[in-house]
Amino acid sequence: MQEWFKMSASYPDDICIATVDDAAEVMFVRGLAYCRRARTGGFIPGAILHTLTRSPSKAKRTVAQLTRQAPDGSPGPWEVVEGGYRVRSWSTHNDAADELEERRRSDRERQRKRRARQETDTHTDTGKTGQSRDASRDKSRDVTDPEKEKREEAAAAATREPLPPPVEILRAALEAQKLLVRWDRLTQAQIDEIAHLIEVHGDAALVRSAVTQFRPNAPASFATAWLPAWRDLRRPVGHLAAVAEECPEPGHTGTVRHCIQCASEQKAAR
Repeated sequence: MQEWFKMSASYPDDICIATVDDAAEVMFVRGLAYCRRARTGGFIPGAILHTLTRSPSKAKRTVAQLTRQAPDGSPGPWEVVEGGYRVRSWSTHNDAADELEERRRSDRERQRKRRARQETDTHTDTGKTGQSRDASRDKSRDVTDPEKEKREEAAAAATREPLPPPVEILRAALEAQKLLVRWDRLTQAQIDEIAHLIEVHGDAALVRSAVTQFRPNAPASFATAWLPAWRDLRRPVGHLAAVAEECPEPGHTGTVRHCIQCASEQKAAR
């Protein structure tokens, strides 16, 4: 927005200005412009004095002309104050302009807030009227959109801690069956429990259980949904702990049943 300030059309005839040189007159006018632009109420910091003249090296000598008494004994147009200078006539012509600008600024702020409230009220009303109509459609789209589930899983994977190798292998096996859920909400106790269930029942039994639980209209969103059924699986008769055979692939450190490198390669190949 264009800034402006007031000054008397007869200012060149004022003896305080008529008796100074052109450099001092330029500084006087630029000083008024600065006060309006920076809204200082007529105060000019000494630190910016060099910006008010075409000859910065002579700024001190130039400003001395504006602070000295005029030949008739009247004070100069500027007075020396702490930290800089003050325009003596600022309040005569420009206080009203400052007040007007402040009122305009306040009016603009009130209008902005009123528009914001109106927009909020409109959105709220629209949301209420459309809520019942859109609720079932949105819910259906949320639970049946596989791409959305994949995006959520990818976002969760970026922030969660790595799963233990046995659980990671189980997750890969479930994803191979298109059972995509989020695993980042599992507590450490639940992760340990799943690892134990894998040891007891094996991956295949847990995957079969999850496939059996699948409901097209209400698929699981989190791995915790499968836990109750996994807990109810019957313990294999004659279950004995056996020494797992090491993975035969070169450089792999897992076992035939639980090899994180194999699981990663299978996942990358899909």
